Amino acid sequence: MKMKVLVALLGALALGSASAQVYKSVGPDGKVLVTNVPPAVKSAAPVRPASLSSTLHNGSETLAPEVVSALSNVMGMSHLVNSARDFCVATMPASLKRYSAAAIGWQQRNAVVVAKKNRVLSMSDRNLMASAMSGDMQRMTEDMLRPIRQAGTAEKVEWCDKALGDVDRGMLDLRGRASIAPLMSYTLR
Repeated sequence: MKMKVLVALLGALALGSASAQVYKSVGPDGKVLVTNVPPAVKSAAPVRPASLSSTLHNGSETLAPEVVSALSNVMGMSHLVNSARDFCVATMPASLKRYSAAAIGWQQRNAVVVAKKNRVLSMSDRNLMASAMSGDMQRMTEDMLRPIRQAGTAEKVEWCDKALGDVDRGMLDLRGRASIAPLMSYTLR
């Protein structure tokens, strides 16, 4: 039963349903702050990437909500693939080559998408947003993996074989997904 729940969660993330809890507020110096930690100021409201519009402090640009959502999806899938590989290698060290090859293959096939995500988030004004989203993706991945971490060894091995087999077959690849298109069509300024 746990296996079916985990595979369903893996599929949901693959379809682009990841969302991070991000808080936006204005600091005392007038700069926009984006973080995953709720600010003490009551006026700051939590927003999800689906509705986040991150204005840079110099007012030069606003990220559209669908671009932020796409960024979140890329980060989430990357965290999931890497965390699954690490977990599965720790569970079954004899499968190191096979599990690592699946993750490396994913990274190679999705290198263009990940590179675009990195370029968009590398702008200094977006570092806080990137940190907040990354922290949320790590927490979501851990929440998704928790049931399988608590399973017996046979169930863990079965899950690892299925999950990283899906990764190896390209079932979790990002290129061509509608949820990623806004990121890929985004023009850096």
